[in-house]
Amino acid sequence: MKRLIPILAVVALTCGCSSLKITPQVLQSGATALTKAGIERYPESLPYIEAFSESICVTAGSTNLAPTNVVAQINVPTAGTPSAQGALIARGVVALYTAIYLSYGNHALDNLPKLRLYLQAICDGTTDALPDRITMESAKTPRQRNWPMNRVP
Repeated sequence: MKRLIPILAVVALTCGCSSLKITPQVLQSGATALTKAGIERYPESLPYIEAFSESICVTAGSTNLAPTNVVAQINVPTAGTPSAQGALIARGVVALYTAIYLSYGNHALDNLPKLRLYLQAICDGTTDALPDRITMESAKTPRQRNWPMNRVP
């Protein structure tokens, strides 16, 4: 995780170079890798990342695509009490989008359709990184799966 964040930051910061074009697919892969690595390292951050992913997807459909609006989604109350690790993962993902947004400079408002594609890629990337509910359900012990039907001796 410590190596992944600087690598993705360098990629995001070089997106303004004319020789290197960051496509939404590259950004989606970066968001997926960052989120997946963060969840594997800090599994307790999963509920916060799930709520963050939902709020980012809602933001991608809105009209205000400014990074300040996206950053505000990190502190959404529906995410419960965010862990420091979950907030770190979310900030890393938002930093990828912020770098893309800032690369447009004064023309960001003229390029809202393109920016929407990038924010949708962030949404898709964080959603792809979340573990399947079926996989998580099958990982539980039989007693945990049948909890409401268990009898107390």
